Amino acid sequence: MAVQISPSEAVERNYAQALELNLVERHGTLIGGDELRRLLCYPTVEAFRQAVRRGTAPVPIFPLKHRRGHYAIAKDIALWLTECRERAFQRSGRIDI
Repeated sequence: MAVQISPSEAVERNYAQALELNLVERHGTLIGGDELRRLLCYPTVEAFRQAVRRGTAPVPIFPLKHRRGHYAIAKDIALWLTECRERAFQRSGRIDI
């Protein structure tokens, strides 16, 4: 039996997929450094470090063995940004996504 999804869910999925492809083309599948900080909307390096330290970042962030810094997966970032966008539409009362 096929699972039915609403038109708005289909649009959201397509948007998230397009955003993910764009992120992968621009930054690669694994995103780290200043690009990660900016994509997650942290205004400063220290704000980002504090979120990582506290475990309050909006997506899973992790270190890699023998590498400096922390990283996240482009798909996780795309999904988070899409969720933020959807909440903004819901708050504004707009139905179309």
